[in-house]
Amino acid sequence: MLTSSTSAHQLLAKRALYRSRRRVRKHIMSSSSPSDSQLLQTLLDNTPDAKACIQYLFSEATPEYRRFLLDTIEAHSRSMDETSVVEGSIILGGQPEPANTSPNSGEFMPQSQSSSPRMHMTFIEQQLHLARLDAKEAGRKADIEIQRLRAELVAVRSQASADLQAAGAVLEVTRVEAKEEIKAAVEQGAKALQDARAEAKAELQAARAQAREDLRATTEKAEQSLHDARADAKTDKVFFMSVIEKLGQKEKG
Repeated sequence: MLTSSTSAHQLLAKRALYRSRRRVRKHIMSSSSPSDSQLLQTLLDNTPDAKACIQYLFSEATPEYRRFLLDTIEAHSRSMDETSVVEGSIILGGQPEPANTSPNSGEFMPQSQSSSPRMHMTFIEQQLHLARLDAKEAGRKADIEIQRLRAELVAVRSQASADLQAAGAVLEVTRVEAKEEIKAAVEQGAKALQDARAEAKAELQAARAQAREDLRATTEKAEQSLHDARADAKTDKVFFMSVIEKLGQKEKG
C-alpha cells in the first residue's frame, strides 16, 4: 500500500517531528480551512484523536515502513522531548528500534537526501484526498440511508394516517348501525307494548262481556227458579188448604 522510498519516510517524519505541537495547534485554531499540510501536521500532533488516526494509517503499513519511521524518530530524539518520542513510538505500534547509524561515528545516516519534501507531501495529500473521498462516499451512503429512512417514515406515517382514517370510518359506520339498531329496537318495543295493551284491552272487554252474559244468565235462572218455587209453594198451599178443609169436614161429620 505504501511505496515511498526510505528517504521519503525519513524526511516526512523529520518534517513532522520538528513541528512544535504548540505552534501547530495555534496555527490550526487560527485557520478556518486548513490546507492538506496543516491537516497532516494535525494528524501527526500527539493528541488522542491524532493517535487514533495514526494508528489506523500504520495498521495498513508494511513492517519496513514502520521500521524506517521508528528509526527516524529515534535518530531525531535529541531535538524532541522524551515524551513525544515515546508517544510517537507507542502510536506507531511498538518500542523505538535502534536507528541506522554509521559503523564509525554512530551518527544517523539517511539513505538518501535527494528526495523533495513536496514530493512526499504530495503522497500524504493523495492519502488525505482518498480519505476525503471515502468520507464523501460514507456521507453519500449515509444521506441515501437517511433519505430511505425518511421515505420509510413518510410511508409509515401515511399508512398510519390511512389506517386511522379507515378506523374512523369503520367507527362511524358502527355508530350509525348501532343508532339504527337502537332506534329499531325502541320502535319494535313500542309496537309490542302497543299490541300488548290492545290485546289486554280486548281480553278485558271480552271478559267483561262474558261476565255480563254470565250474570244475566244467572239472574234469569235465579228468577226462573224463584218463580218456579213460588208456583210450587202456591200449589202446595192450595193442596194443604184442601187437605185441612177435608180434615175439618171429617171432624164435623
